[in-house]
This record gives sequence, structure tokens and C-alpha cells, in this order.
Amino acid sequence: MTDTAIRWKYQRSVPQLPSPIVFNRVLYMVNDNGIVTTLKPDTGDVIKQGRLTGAPGAVFASPVAAGGNLFFTTRAGAVVVVARGGDLTVKAVNDLKEDTYATPALADGRIYVRTTQALYAFGTN
Repeated sequence: MTDTAIRWKYQRSVPQLPSPIVFNRVLYMVNDNGIVTTLKPDTGDVIKQGRLTGAPGAVFASPVAAGGNLFFTTRAGAVVVVARGGDLTVKAVNDLKEDTYATPALADGRIYVRTTQALYAFGTN
């Protein structure tokens, strides 16, 4: 990559561990301290920044998306369901009460969450 290929650069609250995700034309990233930033992927303009309501604390897992929702998993084991759109509207908080460091896996209508104690599979089918 050359300097002329850089379209924009964002340097505040950048995560060290969780990877960003682009979902429904919004770039989401969560830093290790649980601060979520949403940006316009074409321009890098910030849409919103804040903590996930009902799930404070560290985040080491990368967010994942399925079924029109985003899922963030905190170190303390809360799986936070966020509505699409970038405004960080929390739809649900499911607290497993077990330390969680791994990124959830999504397949066949299920979400798989590995904690330090167990592997959970959630789904409607």
C-alpha cells in the first residue's frame, strides 16, 4: 500500500484485540475497554461512540453479525445483541456469568459461544 491508497485514518479508541466488522454499511469496532465506535466505512466519519448499555467491562472477542443483529461478547460473559444502524441500540443482554474471551461462531441459525467453562449453542431451530 502506498500513501495515495489511504482513504481515511482513525486513531482514537482503536481496539488492540477485537477485529472490526462492517455490517449494513456501518463499520463497528469495540476496543478492549468496551467502548464501541461506529463509523461510515466510505469516509471514516463517526456515527456514534459509547458503551454497550447493560454490559460494561472489557471486550476481547470480535463482534459478529447475523439475522439483522450484531453480537458483542464481554469478558464477563454477557452476549449483547445490538440492532443494526450504528446507533448502538441494545435489544437484549444475555449474561452467561462465565469469563469469555473467544469470538462467537455463527452457523445454520445458531450462535456458538465458548466460555472458559463450556461451549454453548443457541438457536431457534
